[in-house]
Amino acid sequence: AAAAALEQGFALLEGERDRLAAEQRALEEQAHALTRRFHVDQHHAEKRVKALEFNMQLKQDLIRNLVKTEQGLHAANEQQQQRIGDLERDIAALRAQRDR
Repeated sequence: AAAAALEQGFALLEGERDRLAAEQRALEEQAHALTRRFHVDQHHAEKRVKALEFNMQLKQDLIRNLVKTEQGLHAANEQQQQRIGDLERDIAALRAQRDR
């Protein structure tokens, strides 16, 4: 009877050991899968960050070009206004000479 009880106890312990080993394998597989997924997600995030950095640099370059263009247009507009003012003064002087 005692031997049978020991055999039954060993069988239960072996069953528990096998169940725990299977559970450990399942957890290890799950951990590996999560690790792989993390690395894939991390890679995608790094690619997205690089794309965003590129887009930011591109937009900064475009803004700089727009500012330069605006400054150039403003300077050209001032020159045109100056030229118009000079021409209007020349016209007024010519009319004054004509009317003498």
